[in-house]
Parts: sequence; C-alpha cells; structure tokens
Amino acid sequence: MSVGTRIIEYQVLSWADLDGMGDIQVQLKEAMGVRSHVGILRCAAEGGEKVTLLGDAAATSELVRSGAASDPEGVTISKSAYPVSIEGWPYR
Repeated sequence: MSVGTRIIEYQVLSWADLDGMGDIQVQLKEAMGVRSHVGILRCAAEGGEKVTLLGDAAATSELVRSGAASDPEGVTISKSAYPVSIEGWPYR
C-alpha cells in the first residue's frame, strides 16, 4: 500500500477470536504463522476502495500509539507487517 491508505478502524484480536471468519486463520498461518494476537485494519485505499488488512498486532499498536492511524492524509502500510489483504470490510 502507498501513502494515501487511510485507516478507518483498527482492532487487535486474539487468534481464537478469528474462528468463524472464513479462511482468515489459514491465510494468516500461511503468511506469518500462528500468532497470539492479530492486527486488523479497515482502510480506504487511494481510490476510495474499502480494504481489510490483517497482520502483526504490534504494528497495529504502533500505528495507534504514534498517531499515524488517525492521519487523514493516509499512511504507508507495510505488506510485510500486513500480509493478508481482503477486498471490502467483510468482518466488521
């Protein structure tokens, strides 16, 4: 993702809380292994498309702590920290 990706909502869930979210656990396990917690970002991409990014809980906490999560201009989001991307906000 590039600058301009606005974070609309964020949350950190335990791995167990991902049950019932389709194949999210499978995708995350393949991309980054099993983690105790997972960060979820519901974003608006540069073109206005809704996208959900899933990945590192610590990266999510850092985006919130630093204030970057609330930047109306958007932020650069690392694909290595958020390796799973889903169109829309299916798990809101």
